[in-house]
Amino acid sequence: MFQDYNISNGNFFAVNWLGDSFPSPANNCGGDESCVLQNGVCLCNVTVVDSVVFSARPSVTAVVANLFIGSVPISWHGSSYILTEKGDGVDVYQLNGT
Repeated sequence: MFQDYNISNGNFFAVNWLGDSFPSPANNCGGDESCVLQNGVCLCNVTVVDSVVFSARPSVTAVVANLFIGSVPISWHGSSYILTEKGDGVDVYQLNGT
């Protein structure tokens, strides 16, 4: 697993690149037209898909296989989320009031 979120580390989450071809200045930003070299770093267009992944509490194996970006600790959200299900290593939180 990855280190906890830390505002000072500059790495907010890991990104899985197709073909493990991480764009860098050394490889001309992966040779992909969606990335451009600017001021010595690669800037790449991305697409974010926001969708429901599970309709019921998944197993730990299913979570690890399907979810790639974590979250800040739930305590950072105060009372905005409540624990609705717990078991088998997976805790499910939902937005409070929904």
